[in-house]
Amino acid sequence: MENNFDWNIPCPPREDTKSPTNPPGQPWDYVIVGLISVGLIPFIAANLVMIINRNYLPIKTKSVDLTVISSLGGIIWLGATVVVNNHFGREKGTLWTVCSLWTFWLQACFGFALWLNCLILRLINLYFILILRRGSVKWVSLALLALLSPIITLCIFASAFGASRFKKNEDQEGSKVLGDCKFNRGWSIGLLLTFPLYFCIFVGLGILLRNVRPLYNEFRLIMNGGVLSAFLYLLTLVTVSTKVHQEVTGRCFLLLAVAGLVFYYFYARNAEAVYNCVFNRQEYLEIFRAQLNAVPSSSHSRTFDNPAEEMLYDAREESLNLQSEINELEQELAKLEDSLKKEKEGGRRQTSRGSSGVPSRQGSFD
Repeated sequence: MENNFDWNIPCPPREDTKSPTNPPGQPWDYVIVGLISVGLIPFIAANLVMIINRNYLPIKTKSVDLTVISSLGGIIWLGATVVVNNHFGREKGTLWTVCSLWTFWLQACFGFALWLNCLILRLINLYFILILRRGSVKWVSLALLALLSPIITLCIFASAFGASRFKKNEDQEGSKVLGDCKFNRGWSIGLLLTFPLYFCIFVGLGILLRNVRPLYNEFRLIMNGGVLSAFLYLLTLVTVSTKVHQEVTGRCFLLLAVAGLVFYYFYARNAEAVYNCVFNRQEYLEIFRAQLNAVPSSSHSRTFDNPAEEMLYDAREESLNLQSEINELEQELAKLEDSLKKEKEGGRRQTSRGSSGVPSRQGSFD
């Protein structure tokens, strides 16, 4: 009897290798990435203005090196997010499929972590200046390298032990072999647990500097950036765990959130100085100098991140100098009172001896 049963039953593709719900290269992918690319033009131009005019006093107080490094980290973060979120697909055998490079090194380490640690280093500078009354950190690159050392160590081990690998989509059609990166669960958890360490440092510095919040706008701006980055971190956790990032709306929303955070912090802090440097250079410089000279001090040669920072530092120095002078005057006053008291006591003794005259005969015999 002939067996007509077909044993070649097609098996459905495994869930972890199937194509995303919305394949890459959707119209919204092109629209959002195009808008952000256009937004990068004035962003990069503003950074170039700061580099070229780094000796212009209003820009010099913005700590140009740290600002440019922060902007560079933001650009790397944006570019890596486009690749990792798979906006345009990742073809097998290309640079885009080197998973550890894009996720661990570029998006996590030299993207988000570098941008966040620039905020932390600004808080450290404020702590040194306002609390310890010292100068700001001089070796910016070494300080950032020290702050990044935990995540750099994680990235080295993740790359060495193959924490992620490329897997092609099994249900695709066409000549191009597309796919996405799959991560080992343990390494993913390790990466996600590294960022709360930085948030703890951020919160600790915020607590130490909490008393300057009503007086210092730079501190408030930095804290806003840190809070927004923490919110974005939690938002990323939710979208990745629910696989919303595989939808075109989810991945476009995440990319817009990253771009909004990077652009917001840079322009909120530097837009006024950059704009006036280009269009209102001399008049703005005179106004800026007038603000610096509002509090007389000899410490204007120091480098600060913000004019308000310098003014507040000068006010604290002036207060300390006045307090020192008051203490010295009080000590002098105490010495004068003690000396006057001794002179009065000496005068009384001398008067007492003069009034007694020649000692009596009976007293002499005694």
